[in-house]
Amino acid sequence: MKSILLLVDLTPTATISADQAISLAKYKEATITLCYIAQSKDESESADLKEKIKSYTSRLDENHLNYDTHIGIGDYKKEIPAYVKSIRPDLVVVGTHGAKGLRQKWFGSDIYALIKSLPATVLVISDLSAKSEEGFSKILLPVAAHDNYLLKVKQSCELLAPKGTIVLFNIIKPGAEVSDKISNNILETKEYLHDKGISYTIENVESAKFSVGYSRETLEYAKEHNVQLISIMTRVAENSGGVSAETDKENILLNDAGIPVLCANR
Repeated sequence: MKSILLLVDLTPTATISADQAISLAKYKEATITLCYIAQSKDESESADLKEKIKSYTSRLDENHLNYDTHIGIGDYKKEIPAYVKSIRPDLVVVGTHGAKGLRQKWFGSDIYALIKSLPATVLVISDLSAKSEEGFSKILLPVAAHDNYLLKVKQSCELLAPKGTIVLFNIIKPGAEVSDKISNNILETKEYLHDKGISYTIENVESAKFSVGYSRETLEYAKEHNVQLISIMTRVAENSGGVSAETDKENILLNDAGIPVLCANR
């Protein structure tokens, strides 16, 4: 991981996500690109914007990081995906204001729609997130039937602290059988982690009662076991329930515990 794109909207949440991006950049010796999308040319050239951007670049200077800045103009829903596609960062870091019922200036409850539009892996930080130094010490990986599940494993390991642990999390629903695809993904993940010498545990949790989706049990476990990062795939797996699966992902992204979420995609 050598390049990190930091998306900011000049809010306190963006400051929290900037601090996490800086910590990761120092840990991985990566370059940061600071990106802001202005609504007009006048805004992009204003002294007020330059002063606000300086509050971020001064942090980067203080930490002796290599960085660039990009000020775009227009609709962020179009400008950000196009810019991500053009520079192909190894990781995008963005803050979300959570589910507040109202659409924010930038990243409110529409955060999942934005993430799906980006051809990159995205780390989502919230207002309540605590900064992790030198990676995340405990990363929760819900198992799934994705064909490219190992991508999530590899991307998660990039953000793992030197002595950190990966937790493979498998929820067993009443009367449901574990699919062959999930079993194969677990096996491949175990082999990968073993070969890399990465510490891991497997948690098979039986759901106490039938419920639609997996986010409730996932978040309960994460809160009770001091998980520092939850890793999910950006896209839903085939035959995974469509709308309910996407709702699960949004629930995890907007969790009220401030747990950062990695959305693996490439």
